[in-house]
Amino acid sequence: MGWMKPKRRVIVTGSGDGTLQLWDGSTGEPAGSQLFGQRGAVLAMALGQLADGRDAIVVGGFDTGGSIGIWDASTGARIGKAVTTGSRPVLGVALGRAAGRDVIVSVDDALIVWTRQTQSD
Repeated sequence: MGWMKPKRRVIVTGSGDGTLQLWDGSTGEPAGSQLFGQRGAVLAMALGQLADGRDAIVVGGFDTGGSIGIWDASTGARIGKAVTTGSRPVLGVALGRAAGRDVIVSVDDALIVWTRQTQSD
């Protein structure tokens, strides 16, 4: 999955061991260390910007149930806690904004919309 910002191109990859890696899209080199925190396989990713201006990676996957996590794309730090969505893996995620709030949409066996207030990480 790729993402382009003015003067910066970022590519993110996810793996079966739950890790993420940011890559410099211009050079093909890793951009920092691997990110950890997903307990199971990474099955879905979305890149975007949060309402507070931070570039973010939203990750959906499967551990003991479906889960969603958010990472700061610039620092690699996890934003908030992972959210368990149910017993099925999360197969798709999207990041957007509505009414000044961050909205994360996940797809497992149903469509779920999560809202995250920007003040409470």
